Amino acid sequence: MKMKYYEEWGSEKHLRDIAGVIRICGNQLDYEYIEGWSKSLSVDTVWQLIRQQTGIKSKE
Repeated sequence: MKMKYYEEWGSEKHLRDIAGVIRICGNQLDYEYIEGWSKSLSVDTVWQLIRQQTGIKSKE
């Protein structure tokens, strides 16, 4: 939902929050699951931005 909020409101706080979760949880996160939901919720461009900012590599 933070990605959706960022897309709607543009607040960088949401991106910082997401990056913080990624820093703390790292490898415990299911990035394929997140990517699937980002597409379903039409926030995949936000997810790509987050991946670029945090260095998450695609499994493609």
